[in-house]
Amino acid sequence: MGIRFFLPAITVPLLIACEGPPGADANATCTQCHNSGSLIVSATEQWRTSIHASGENTDRNATTCAMCHTSEGFRECITSGKTVTSASISNPSSIGCRTCHKIHESYDTSDWELRTKSPVQLMITGETLNQGKGNLCINCHQPRIPDPLPILNGSSVTIRSGYWGPHHSTQASIIRGSGGMELSGSEAYGNSSHTDLTNGCITCHMAAAIGNKSGGHTMKIAYESYGTTAYNFAGCKECHNNTTELTNLLDAVRSETDSLLTQLAGKLREQNILTSNNQINATSNAPLELSSNQAGALLNYLLVKEDRSGGVHNYRYIKALLKNSIENL
Repeated sequence: MGIRFFLPAITVPLLIACEGPPGADANATCTQCHNSGSLIVSATEQWRTSIHASGENTDRNATTCAMCHTSEGFRECITSGKTVTSASISNPSSIGCRTCHKIHESYDTSDWELRTKSPVQLMITGETLNQGKGNLCINCHQPRIPDPLPILNGSSVTIRSGYWGPHHSTQASIIRGSGGMELSGSEAYGNSSHTDLTNGCITCHMAAAIGNKSGGHTMKIAYESYGTTAYNFAGCKECHNNTTELTNLLDAVRSETDSLLTQLAGKLREQNILTSNNQINATSNAPLELSSNQAGALLNYLLVKEDRSGGVHNYRYIKALLKNSIENL
């Protein structure tokens, strides 16, 4: 038999795959971020538990949807200044690191920079909202313009689709205290202090993380702890010092808001505006003919429902929208 030689395996350093910009030294560039620290690992583990990471709606990759439902579409629209992409996105990916950060564009710590912090012009009202770092979120977390858009005490409105309304993720307008129809009633319109948070969304939703359950890149405030719902109030402490009182307040606000939403849905069902399962009772063949104020009450219902904060984002504004809509119906 011939003699066999066993050569030791050659280990190739991982950093060779990270070349960085032309002419750069890989060790000098890549190790600024890819080092023995756990920041990237922690952020990634948090992100994996977020709704952003699920990729559940990346199939909404057509030109009018891709901005908010795909990472590629968001980056294109932020660069172009438009809200539609030039074409449908092929092989779309979920909202992730490169959606919000300039990952591997400079190959140094500036890669952590947010893709945009510019003030955002809200689609539904045209007003400009500036909440610092939270502006990144506002680009998508805002209502669209219902077609047709009802005007207070205006002409009647014909709704021809069960999908009419502000779409989803109405948070920016709710926090700003705008976008709804301010029907007259017993409740005065106003805003909570959340309207004036310097960095808006991230102040509370990206507070100090509790593992990968809440805060940080999970974007979550509520989480499950030993079979019960717990809250991460790390971002609230500047204004709310007593967490027990804050928990009670939050539960009370959400309970009241849910009750008002239920009452408003009932009124909308009584007038055949909503179906028995609270869907808009309209099709192209059987449109809804509504007064402008009826359509406004429906708009208010959808704005608050799709905000999904249970009144927490802007309690005063939400309460007024719901109570006055109920009174008008």
